[in-house]
Amino acid sequence: MGKKYSINSAGRIVAERDIYSLGGLIVKGSVGGSVKDETQLSQEGECWLNAGDISNRPDIVIKDNAYIGEFFPGENPVHTDIITEFSGNTKIPGKVSFRCFTADAKANTFIKDSFIGITMDVVCGPATNTKNFPMEQGRYNQDAPKGTLFTSSTMKLDAENFVRNTATLRIGKDTYVYTPQGFNARIYWAYYDFAKGAIAYAGETEVCNTNIYRLSHPVYNICMIAFAKNPTLTPAELEAAGARILGHVSGSLLMDLRPESVSGDYVMDNSSFIMNTDNFGLGTVQLRFLAGGLYNTNMYMKTDRQDYKPYGTFRNVERLEYNQYFADIHRGNVNRDHYIMASDSPLVRIGDSFVSGSLINSGGLTLRRCVVPKGIFKNDVIDGNTYEDIDFSYATEFLGNTEVPNRTLVSSHKQGLYSMWANSDVLLGRVSYPDNAKNSTGLTENHETIMLDGDMIESGTYAGDIGKAYEANKIPATNRVRMIRPVATSGSVFPNIPGGYAVRAVHYLDESFILRKAVENPTIMESEFPFYVMSFQKTDPNANLPASEFVSKNAYLNVNNYTKVPEITGSAYLGAGVIVRGDVQLHGDPYVNRVFDINEWDRGGLNTAPGLTWDVMKDGRNSDVRMTTKSIYPVNPGDTISVSGAYRILLCWFNEDRKLMSDTGWNDGTLTVPANVHYVGIALSTKPDLKFIDFSDVPLAGVKYLRAFKKRRYITNELDQKSPEDILLADYYWEQGAFYTDTGRVGRPYNDIKYTQSDRLRLSKPLPAGNATLTVANYWEYAMAKFDAGTRLLESSSEGYSMVSMTLRKAPPVTVNPSDAKDARLVITCIPQPRIIVPYGSNTLNINGVKIRMYDNAVLSRNFNQEGSITLQGDAVMGYDFDSGACLCSNGHDDAIIKLP
Repeated sequence: MGKKYSINSAGRIVAERDIYSLGGLIVKGSVGGSVKDETQLSQEGECWLNAGDISNRPDIVIKDNAYIGEFFPGENPVHTDIITEFSGNTKIPGKVSFRCFTADAKANTFIKDSFIGITMDVVCGPATNTKNFPMEQGRYNQDAPKGTLFTSSTMKLDAENFVRNTATLRIGKDTYVYTPQGFNARIYWAYYDFAKGAIAYAGETEVCNTNIYRLSHPVYNICMIAFAKNPTLTPAELEAAGARILGHVSGSLLMDLRPESVSGDYVMDNSSFIMNTDNFGLGTVQLRFLAGGLYNTNMYMKTDRQDYKPYGTFRNVERLEYNQYFADIHRGNVNRDHYIMASDSPLVRIGDSFVSGSLINSGGLTLRRCVVPKGIFKNDVIDGNTYEDIDFSYATEFLGNTEVPNRTLVSSHKQGLYSMWANSDVLLGRVSYPDNAKNSTGLTENHETIMLDGDMIESGTYAGDIGKAYEANKIPATNRVRMIRPVATSGSVFPNIPGGYAVRAVHYLDESFILRKAVENPTIMESEFPFYVMSFQKTDPNANLPASEFVSKNAYLNVNNYTKVPEITGSAYLGAGVIVRGDVQLHGDPYVNRVFDINEWDRGGLNTAPGLTWDVMKDGRNSDVRMTTKSIYPVNPGDTISVSGAYRILLCWFNEDRKLMSDTGWNDGTLTVPANVHYVGIALSTKPDLKFIDFSDVPLAGVKYLRAFKKRRYITNELDQKSPEDILLADYYWEQGAFYTDTGRVGRPYNDIKYTQSDRLRLSKPLPAGNATLTVANYWEYAMAKFDAGTRLLESSSEGYSMVSMTLRKAPPVTVNPSDAKDARLVITCIPQPRIIVPYGSNTLNINGVKIRMYDNAVLSRNFNQEGSITLQGDAVMGYDFDSGACLCSNGHDDAIIKLP
């Protein structure tokens, strides 16, 4: 078998047979790009260099079926003693350059079975709008013979009801034609006739028989197109209708790619590297600095600026959107290959502030099997920077929020929770959303002390022999005392030593307790090494210092323990003035706030009918103007689903058997899940209707599910019962009389403000119902008052209260008895929430040292600064009336488990 190509006297390749390249048919005799010799372009397979020059780049090898539209050599000196290889079914239809300048580090490049291109999702219309895919009046002659040039009068025919393109349509990895309703479109397949120097008709056409039609041909890779509508059609009318080409590939705009992996190799294997625009007239060279690699990954990047640095290594990521910009200083960062490492993920969207600072300097971020519509990640020295099996679509809305005092909400290791960051390398707690803690005064790590007592201090000092164990550095000294054993550097604070004494030196140790650094007369703690010991002296360094004297001063070390931080989740709440430190966890009714991003949607609409399942109803109709979720999702009555912007949703309600009950029709705004619904399926369209909708619209629509907190209801009449969990306030809850609520009695206990009145009923004791709302029957009236955890009366304007009580009376007033409470039809509704509330008479409440767990509707309202553990659940209320393990518990003593020294 003869050669596939020869090299002419000008150094350009000449096809010696028809070559069925990935860029389309290369007719025998066609002249391609320039090569030095046959070592650069394989004679095997269907590989081809269509244009450009690699003759001065001996590092470049094109083999198998790889196709390059045009290679731009550039003028700058580049490394050529490397490997730049294109293999497999690699397809680069446009103009590209791969180069490592001699002023930069060397990096081999391996591109295999991959697509690289500047793709254009563009509206079809008049060329006067440079963003448009250019169209003119007329059509093409589908009956013309094969080989007819598209510029010829034989091919171009006048037609008032047709418009045709004037720029060649180049097929990429996924290229589609969108034909609006009421229009028709026809594809005319083409190839480049080198002898005539123009695009020629291949003699084949096809009709776009669906509104979104995928372009694909086994031989040809370029085409022309004509749209039609009767009785007339102009380019301007086609533009107004929104006809589009999706995924057209630019053939002339340079992709300047600069591999610079620290490893020395940049690999792209079975991947897509797509730079997308909606502007056909884009003229900005797209410069990309490459470090790391892509494996079985589809990367999408914006073209809104000239250069990006998509640093990182990605494997099996279905959709990777990489649009965080890094300044040129990052080109020298030794961690750039793994700034971000992601694998086995359906969606990773990398935007501004995704990673930064010490996170990338410490080795970068790793995501495995995560869904990441949005993220802000900070260096986490406690839990690390590897995140596994987390769907971050449950925690996106409040990223970057600063409502919690002195804290910024960032992505966390726990699904549905945000970490609290304070401009450091430690994260200081977790919340479900800002309302958990935005009214509080502070949340932070546990503050611990290490006493410098007889168990920690001995006479003597440390020598400064670097490389020796700290024990070997112990030497006698009558004017010094030293720490007996090492302490971890992490979290340590420089000690506040009593007057007349000072820190003589800090000796820093490695993991094996070998001395690595000694600092005399220090003023700060350093963090380079994991452990340290100290020596101490009097301010007169020559004065004698017995160990017993120093111990008697009760000096201590402060340690910030970042492994113990607060976690406030669900409906839980911290009130104004509350400061919690350490291992304090409040877990209320779950808070679920989920966005439905690109990974959850399919093209196409529905054919709804009661009793059908979701998969049966999804028939793909109207795929140009409808999208539907891939599956249905569990919901509860009272939950909400919302959409924003110029979009609408249709919700399908399903029963517990996943059969359709009903649908909402098309709506914008927020919709509430009705009773008896167990699942929902969602359809999406534009507002107004029938506009083209694409996957890029999904993030803009912001379809969101918000779970409603479970509510508690207190009732006085069984006729008002809606749930077995409703609590009946029977006769024995009530007593005849009222209570004072005037300002002068604020702060008095409940029993002290009661008074007798025959036309009123009052609760015998307050209820632990925060944020309560009340309703009563006609001809009844109520008055409500708020109380703290010690049943002390609060101002009526108080927020975040612990308990409530109320009085009832008829209108007009008559004598009432507890048995009349049922006639009032009182309904009290509240959201159970574990909460920590500042008690009456205090502005702050401090908790440190004690391990606390709170659930359900428990209330804590007192200071702690000691070791121990407290568990409060049910309706437990713990205030300053607490005494030796007792607790006010509505449901019995088991509501509180208290272990204090």
